[in-house]
Amino acid sequence: MYRVKVTVESIAGECAAGCRIGDVFYYDDGSITVADARTRLCAYGLAAIIPYLAAYCRRGEAGDWIGGLERLACPDPENNVVFRLERSEA
Repeated sequence: MYRVKVTVESIAGECAAGCRIGDVFYYDDGSITVADARTRLCAYGLAAIIPYLAAYCRRGEAGDWIGGLERLACPDPENNVVFRLERSEA
């Protein structure tokens, strides 16, 4: 199982929850750890990306599409937050 580092890469507009470019959190086997106490997490953004994170942290078969995933986005079309994903050994 991988640990996934999730970084706010870009924001088109302004995140209502207060996410900032460079904010980081970690997803590790169903748990979320915030890297900095100032990091804000948006419930709507998390709801959109958690199903992918749950699959992304697992070791899949070679060629599985989930392993090539690099970015996910929140569902707000006008204030879109893009999250960059990075796997590391847990």
